[in-house]
Amino acid sequence: MQFLIPSPDLIPHDLAARAFLASAEGVPWRCFNHIVDGRLVIRRDTDEPARLHAPWDSGNGQWFLSTCTLSDGASPHNLSVELARGTVYRMLQQVEEWRAATFNLPPELRQRLTTITHTLAQAVISQHHPEQANELASRVIAECLEWINGAADAFVSEISRRQAQQRRPVLLACGVPPEQLDASFASLPQAFVAAALPLNWRQVEKTDGQRDWEVTEQQLQWCKQHDLRSIGGPLFCADANTIPDWMFLWDGNFGHMVNYVRHFVKTAVDQFKGRIQLWHCATAVAKPILKLSDEDQLRMVAIALEALRESDDRTPAIVSFDQPWGESLSERECDLAPIQMADMLARSELGMSAVGLEINFGYWPGGTPFRDLLQLMRQIDQWTLLGLPIVVFISLPSDMDCHSATGSRQARPYGMGPDAPNPQWQAQELRRMVSVLLSKRAVQGVVWKQWRDRPSQSFPYSGLVDETGRIKPSMQVMSDLRASFLPTEK
Repeated sequence: MQFLIPSPDLIPHDLAARAFLASAEGVPWRCFNHIVDGRLVIRRDTDEPARLHAPWDSGNGQWFLSTCTLSDGASPHNLSVELARGTVYRMLQQVEEWRAATFNLPPELRQRLTTITHTLAQAVISQHHPEQANELASRVIAECLEWINGAADAFVSEISRRQAQQRRPVLLACGVPPEQLDASFASLPQAFVAAALPLNWRQVEKTDGQRDWEVTEQQLQWCKQHDLRSIGGPLFCADANTIPDWMFLWDGNFGHMVNYVRHFVKTAVDQFKGRIQLWHCATAVAKPILKLSDEDQLRMVAIALEALRESDDRTPAIVSFDQPWGESLSERECDLAPIQMADMLARSELGMSAVGLEINFGYWPGGTPFRDLLQLMRQIDQWTLLGLPIVVFISLPSDMDCHSATGSRQARPYGMGPDAPNPQWQAQELRRMVSVLLSKRAVQGVVWKQWRDRPSQSFPYSGLVDETGRIKPSMQVMSDLRASFLPTEK
């Protein structure tokens, strides 16, 4: 499939590396991309109709947008026009769904949508003049992104009004580092009702067979003293921050690795059963550090869940999935998309109580490129079809300086505008994102992944407290959201 690039100024330099084609259900294909003579050429092993997902420079940062479903043809598609068409289509589709749910947009937003649609029509019929079509399409995209924020705000306000008299219980939690909790964490209970304790295998069992639970024991005692619930895990995650160094001696020997995973999970659950209110059993990562195929990783996660249930068949347990849009699938041969893995686990009846989505917005590689709020809503709706509650694990950067993000295990803040990210920007985006998530009834938990900025963390500058101990504006946002959306009782 080919796309005409009429204005390179609006196209990120790494367009060929990051764009991909996906099915109508959103599952990416393995793609081979290159740019030739002002055209983006994408090759794959099928000629099925597809949607292009590609970064777009809005002048205020990069946004990942998508087209409508397109077919291969002799002539190239106009990239900017098709991204504009796809964005407007998503807006019109969402408006119809809102109308069916008895939510009507304010008149000014309806009028702006009509104007945007007319401008798109002009761009479509002007494609024989590429420069003019690109100028109109670029204007449409900019206005769409602004309209989406306004429409999402209006929707959230209406949902909040409807739920004001009967607030539903939602688990609002924050991840803490693998260290003892002290007075520097004193403000955590003001914004959250739970703490996510890492139970990090790499930290607990630095030497094969020698486990140190001292930090977790202290953290549980601290949570009890501050009337906080506890989330424990993930107990298994095939990434470099979780797998102990000694496990790499068995990399490639699936039988030995399974035995070690099963034993650690059972030992951890036996140690803390009755004191953990929610088990985070495992995270399925996009790119495992171990030599695991997609099916191998799925089997490993299933074995971890089975081992957990052998020791504790009562406490709720979740499995989370990295990069729920599946961006990394376009870079490698793969068998299963994240949602397909989740569906298989849900059908297995192994006792998965909820599904988790790991959304690390604004980080690349290893994170999730920025997507507008309608795409976030659509993704939640798609995962809702699994019939399980959803817990969302999120992070957002507050700084672009990557001087501390030098490790190979770290993602980088990426695709930001000239004025972002900064602590104020993080707070603004956090408010919008979490408000949208809490407006979805299937979302029964939101976990902010990092309490404090640390040089070694996977997603730098995503904490609510900076390295000097200064509290960021996002902390007040979380406190406000707790007061606005959640019941007062714990």
